[in-house]
Amino acid sequence: MRRKLISIDLIIVMIIGLFALSGCNNKKENELDPNKEYVKINIPENGSTVNNSMYVILDENIIKYKTSEKEDDSKYKDDVGYSLDVEYYFEGIKEGNTEIWVIDLNPGETRSIIKYEISVDSNLNAKIINSPEKQYKKIKCGYLDNVVEESQVIIDDKNIARDVSIWRCPNEVNIVGIREGNTTMTIRDKDNTEKKYTVKVDANLNVELEEM
Repeated sequence: MRRKLISIDLIIVMIIGLFALSGCNNKKENELDPNKEYVKINIPENGSTVNNSMYVILDENIIKYKTSEKEDDSKYKDDVGYSLDVEYYFEGIKEGNTEIWVIDLNPGETRSIIKYEISVDSNLNAKIINSPEKQYKKIKCGYLDNVVEESQVIIDDKNIARDVSIWRCPNEVNIVGIREGNTTMTIRDKDNTEKKYTVKVDANLNVELEEM
């Protein structure tokens, strides 16, 4: 009987240990490694409404989003339209070079774009290798409204255009041009009804959408 009790106690201890290890692993998943270099970019966030800016990683095989740290907003609780500093950290996952673009999403065709050139070395340390400057370009984005909420937007070639609708309103589609070329976009609603569009991006990154 005593041996059985000891065995049960041992099993309980092992289960608790497994849960503790699991918790530690989850905690470490988004933690920054002090021995590793990350790309850090500040992207201000509108604390009272939707985001006014978003980021685009041109090659998601080289770098990925890791975590973010947001400024404490309690001091702004009585303010309207305040802006928060949010530090975004990006982690190298493959050696090579790519770019991260920070694009404003304010209404109108003139948008600011900040381009960060990123280098990832063989040890997967990532760093910014240029001096980013805010560029103002008159860009026509592909825009659709009255889209059924919760619709899925599928772009065949994300190297040509990206859907940034998730940063804005759920019943809008907002397409940003990344590179000159044509691709296909499918909008599929929750009833699996589909509409297809040709996405045309010119040399100045203006986007035209044509229903197929």
